Amino acid sequence: MSAKPTKYVCKSCHAEQELMFRPKDGKVYCPECVALMEEEAVVAVVVSPRFLEARDKVEAKIKERSLADDAVVYQRKVLSHLLECGEYFKEDFVDEVNKPSELSKFLGLSKRPTEADKVCVDNALTAVGYAFPATLPRGEKFTFEVPYIMEAAGWAFMNGPTDTFNTRFTALADAVAANSMYLICAKQAANKIGHMVVITTDGNKTAYLTDAQKQPNNYSVYMYVGWRYGAAPASRPKPYRKINLATGRFDGSWVS
Repeated sequence: MSAKPTKYVCKSCHAEQELMFRPKDGKVYCPECVALMEEEAVVAVVVSPRFLEARDKVEAKIKERSLADDAVVYQRKVLSHLLECGEYFKEDFVDEVNKPSELSKFLGLSKRPTEADKVCVDNALTAVGYAFPATLPRGEKFTFEVPYIMEAAGWAFMNGPTDTFNTRFTALADAVAANSMYLICAKQAANKIGHMVVITTDGNKTAYLTDAQKQPNNYSVYMYVGWRYGAAPASRPKPYRKINLATGRFDGSWVS
């Protein structure tokens, strides 16, 4: 049996790397910011009977269709990736696919909403110049789809395996690095639906929030999960607005 690599995470800039062998002194340094990295903790992911039952129901529906269909390829990948996700995403999946109208949308049997206030995920990905693959459906996204979409796009998850909307948005003040770009899904604790935005930082870690909908949210009362892409682009995606991450409050007006 071949050995598996050990994954290390940088708490400073959130970069990740895998090594087959541990250095003699036990120290692993970040290839991006040279900070000391930590070995990723292995956490057992919970898989409830409710989730397995819902997944089996959806898989049975998928098997009725052509395996080569773009929609089927996408749906299978979402289901597979959900096994690795935190309980919040699994419960969202269960809630949504148990509604006939929402299950139909996920399966591509009915059209997904494309109204401006329904496509924040598409807006955020468009803002950062993401090239949409043919398998990715356009229109409103379910929260449970987002982890797979982000991983497929090459964005690194910032939160722990069990941290799904358990961390306040204001914690981003300590989580972001300078000259970096992030996709952040934020929501209030009482809400089930999140809102996706882009956050970029400059060399001084001043933060700017990009949101096509220009929502005037008070993010101090929001929780978040986030994904880090890497270096911020030379041209900041618009429309953007300066935001104080420590307070969750905007500073100044939107720049379009």
